[in-house]
Amino acid sequence: MSAPARLALVDASEPALSIVAQCRLLRVARSTLYYRPASVSADDLAVMRRMDELYLATPFYGSRRMTAVLRRDGLAVNRKRVRRLMRVMGLEAIYQKPNTSGGHRLAIAISEIPPREPRIPGAARPSMVRWELSKRRLRVAGVSGRLSSRPAGGRSSRCGRIR
Repeated sequence: MSAPARLALVDASEPALSIVAQCRLLRVARSTLYYRPASVSADDLAVMRRMDELYLATPFYGSRRMTAVLRRDGLAVNRKRVRRLMRVMGLEAIYQKPNTSGGHRLAIAISEIPPREPRIPGAARPSMVRWELSKRRLRVAGVSGRLSSRPAGGRSSRCGRIR
């Protein structure tokens, strides 16, 4: 059960249990029972109204640009206040965010490489191919077995970049 739901269960007119005992049983701090949020000042409302107009015209403005425009309009604001009001209003600048869904493919395991037929002369089976994983490249190091006529450090025919 959430804290606001438990807070709603406290009944001040209950004579059998005191408020202190009810708050202790419901695991709610007594100070939250008496808390009343402060009202929004008229100055904040004026700034929020202007921010809303600016956001509708230019939704790609962040807190820095929004602060500069509000100061140019003659309002005395700083960036922290603009950030707080943007968070309260639910405004967020629209811009291209980094693509973090790809993950880091640098630490690819050799066992995760899909089995494919190598195009290397002298390799009868994929198991005969010796793979090397360097810092940024996956390459065929050479062909193992007596069919190999190429040196292990020779040029490879299959080389792919890991991104």
